[in-house]
Amino acid sequence: MNACICLLLAIYAQEPLHYWMGDKLGPVAPVVLVFVCYCLFLESLTDNPSLVNDGLGRPHITGIAALLRATLGLAGARWAQTNYGIVALHLTQLFVSAITCVGFVVLVHRWSLPWSWRSVPRRVYGPGGALLVAGSIAVFWRTGHSPITGAEFLGSAISLVVVLVSIGLFVVLSPEHRVRLVGVVSRRLGRA
Repeated sequence: MNACICLLLAIYAQEPLHYWMGDKLGPVAPVVLVFVCYCLFLESLTDNPSLVNDGLGRPHITGIAALLRATLGLAGARWAQTNYGIVALHLTQLFVSAITCVGFVVLVHRWSLPWSWRSVPRRVYGPGGALLVAGSIAVFWRTGHSPITGAEFLGSAISLVVVLVSIGLFVVLSPEHRVRLVGVVSRRLGRA
């Protein structure tokens, strides 16, 4: 879900800013929004490992990682903003997110989580990684184009949501989860 939401916002970074603020924001605003989306995606990779780690009675590991992330993020932001500007600030945050998030996930799999790091990437992060690569190509392709307007924007956004939901249903969910989801949705629609 996080990958899908972040990719939607990154691919259509110009459109929400265009409809919301008009031409008041400069041309760098969509670039900043893309960096923010990628930072949020990277940070979301630590959600489940953090919860499991805390549930296993080791919240100090999560706490230390969060403090380290905040400290490095603030230091990087101060350095980048002082010396280079807003785009460098967000690029620094993306770099800090990548280093600290990957480091945290590897660390908790080594010290506290009950399954090895080698068993996780293909099953857990594989579908999101493939989606991220394909979405990043779309983000790169859209960079520099003018905002999509009207029915064309609505049609392309709905099409992308349908593709992402299909990937979620047929690639991410297991057959058992799909059957359960269909049962829950049909029962709720029956009540409505």
